[in-house]
Amino acid sequence: SLLLQSSSYSKKKEMKENWTKQASKASKKFGVNQERVFAVLDNLIDSMTNVDPRLKDDDASGVDSGSRSNKAGSVQSCKMLPPEFSSLEKLINATTPMRNIIGTVRNIADFGAFIDFGGQNDGLIHTSKLGPIRLTSLLIGQQLGVDILNVEKNGKISLAVAGLNMEATNLSRSHHNSSNNNNISSRSGRKRSISTQSRSKKSKKR
Repeated sequence: SLLLQSSSYSKKKEMKENWTKQASKASKKFGVNQERVFAVLDNLIDSMTNVDPRLKDDDASGVDSGSRSNKAGSVQSCKMLPPEFSSLEKLINATTPMRNIIGTVRNIADFGAFIDFGGQNDGLIHTSKLGPIRLTSLLIGQQLGVDILNVEKNGKISLAVAGLNMEATNLSRSHHNSSNNNNISSRSGRKRSISTQSRSKKSKKR
């Protein structure tokens, strides 16, 4: 086990007893056996002590630094968010899109990735704005070049992968249009229902 290999021989017995106790608690709490708990811990330590192959430098594959800087999502030509835009209020009033900002993957969902780009709130890169990057290839803690496309007053921030040159989006307008379309459809449905009821009453009178 990596847990025991990381310690000197004299402490192995003590560590094993301590880890066994903790594994027993975790086993009861999560309803899994102790072997499963140790396997998860081994994988966690392995991921912290070894470089993930997806994060290795591209030099090994023969890609030069110039090519890397042109890749979608590359941080080579990106910069940190200027301090004056760290607050949500200032960011709302900023001109968008704001290109080539260094971000860090904070969380990954089915619909996209949440990115810490240095602002007050995290931003979301929707799957439609990832370009050639696969969502499954992203890692928590990975740095990624992003463009800030839109900042809403409610704190929602839309991002895109840097290098795709996507245009700024207006989420409020699209939501407003969607709402209007739903209202129109709803009113049309009510009108058709009233019209049907009216014809039905006329038929009964005849």
